[in-house]
Amino acid sequence: MLQYPGAETIIDLLGIRHNEQVLILSDKNMEADAIAVIEQTFSDYGAFPSINWDLPLEFCDEIPNSFEPLMQGFDVIILAASQSWYHTNARKKAKYEWKKRVVECYGLVKESLVDGALVADYDQVAQKGEEISTILTGEKLIRIVSERGTDFTCSIMEVGYETGQYQTPGSGGNLPGGEVYIMPLPGSVNGRIIIDVSMDIYGSLDEDVLGIDMENGKIVNVFGDNSSIMQDIIQKDHRVAHIAEIAFGTNSWSKLGRSILEDEKKLGTAHVGFGNDTYMGGKNNGPHYDGVFSNPRVILDKGKEFLFG
Repeated sequence: MLQYPGAETIIDLLGIRHNEQVLILSDKNMEADAIAVIEQTFSDYGAFPSINWDLPLEFCDEIPNSFEPLMQGFDVIILAASQSWYHTNARKKAKYEWKKRVVECYGLVKESLVDGALVADYDQVAQKGEEISTILTGEKLIRIVSERGTDFTCSIMEVGYETGQYQTPGSGGNLPGGEVYIMPLPGSVNGRIIIDVSMDIYGSLDEDVLGIDMENGKIVNVFGDNSSIMQDIIQKDHRVAHIAEIAFGTNSWSKLGRSILEDEKKLGTAHVGFGNDTYMGGKNNGPHYDGVFSNPRVILDKGKEFLFG
């Protein structure tokens, strides 16, 4: 049995070939053991990994320009930092202009290379994504409720899904993978979300749930014992108040409590993304923060109800 099958899975999901050059971009807040496992696994396979630990620790709208010449020299780029860089133009250029395979696995921990979402059967993950996407495609309005008090509606502008399989040039996404996403019609999200699993910046929430009221596609109120953290962020950067996406996890192998990225992929959870929506074709820049909640119940036109779990 492989000690770290998740690292082997990354090779398969990215279609990494012998002698390919793989750039791992990270920062000094990341768990070095997880990066070391990936480096060793790739090397043993016959690829040539290179690690750069110099990504900034603070949020930046863009990856520093000095990284672009470096990125152009590799076949595969893995963003494995302590925060997301998915919103950046450098990532978009690498994928769409330079035709690199680009994935992000921010917050990766060594445990996730042993079991959980990374070792999923990704054909089944893709099948579940297609199934949920088919249900939602063509619908105009969605209502999402939960036992913890979530209850909001939005108009659907676009539906898509992520498979976690990125073998072709110019492809990429999250690893672990597995979600169906909705881009809401701007200004259409109204209601309340109770985030009870985890959220970027906060980490796992346990009993310290975070409540967010939304009106016309914007955050208008944040409540809960630690709500001041989110309030301060919005006060410093009003772009974060924008509702960017709504998504449902499709990966039943995910284990909660390891990273936000793995939490949000778990089948039976949903998340709302706040802030940047440019990677989905929107115009709101800035950071992007995801809040994950459990057991969403979806209500569509004519009262049709679904539990995506």
